[in-house]
Amino acid sequence: MSDNIKMSFRLEGAEELTTKLLALESKVHNRIARNAVRESGKVLLKASKDSAKSMVGGKMGRKLASAMSLRKQKKRLPKFVYAMNILFSTSGRGEGLRYHAKGAHTNVDFEYVDKHGSKRRKIGATEGVSFIPSAIEYGHGANKDKAAIPFMRTAFKRTAAEVTAKLGKALRDGIEQEGRK
Repeated sequence: MSDNIKMSFRLEGAEELTTKLLALESKVHNRIARNAVRESGKVLLKASKDSAKSMVGGKMGRKLASAMSLRKQKKRLPKFVYAMNILFSTSGRGEGLRYHAKGAHTNVDFEYVDKHGSKRRKIGATEGVSFIPSAIEYGHGANKDKAAIPFMRTAFKRTAAEVTAKLGKALRDGIEQEGRK
């Protein structure tokens, strides 16, 4: 079971940008890049929240929007790779974003076959629990009532150009501002 929906941008042809960032101190270029990624992520976060309210609608749309937040990537990434994640809080305002089927078990061991055909064993897994935002985004049944409502993918496609423009502007401004010091 996955508790996230992944979408990403990749900036190609950034040799000149890398050269300019390398001319700065390591801490400085990390700060500039991290702030630029955060600023561009805010655009996608706002669009995702608006999309959840309008496309999903009702109480669930408002709950999805209030549970979304922008957080930095916790996992260590390679040099010049920066990430911000839009996460759904499953406690507090996001309480109730997990559906526990009748007889659901947590911390059970079960076996499954991976994509390569190998038998695997998952220890401490959760069985019978669904992450509601994923079910809404990708659909969860054969009938029309349970069809996919791709609120995040729509927001991502709609704001892709704006996000990359904001990222480029924030990087340029950060480098220029540091150059003036």
